Amino acid sequence: MNGPAPDALGFCLLLSRACARLELSMADRLGDFHGLDFADFSLLHRLASAPDGRVAMVDLAQALGMRLSSLTRKLVQLEKVGLAQRDSALSGDGLRCASLRPVGKRLVQEAEVTVRAMCAQALGPATLAHLPEMALALATLCQDKAQECADC
Repeated sequence: MNGPAPDALGFCLLLSRACARLELSMADRLGDFHGLDFADFSLLHRLASAPDGRVAMVDLAQALGMRLSSLTRKLVQLEKVGLAQRDSALSGDGLRCASLRPVGKRLVQEAEVTVRAMCAQALGPATLAHLPEMALALATLCQDKAQECADC
């Protein structure tokens, strides 16, 4: 990229464009091969990554940057096709949880192969050397703990 180094605003605008472009290409490929869009994949992947297979819906909404009401609507759609479920039982801290159904787990595992290949292609080999620093910067923007990007 030529020109002056972007300031914070320029970086955030560039990041927004990059995210939009990546989401569009992911949605096309995921839709063609797996019947998912990238938002669905992100949600299913977060559920698949849960240590005990369940995530409190409040925590899931926060991790995905969604309002709880939007997450609930999305989960209702995923429930209808048998990919996920909202647990009627409450977690130990009194929060409603969500989890994957077996079909959802299998689908997200298959889709992850596609997404990993697309991510590697999108970033390219030169960028991979800078991945730890970029992941830390993005985790800061997401207000996540640095260890949440351990698989980056």
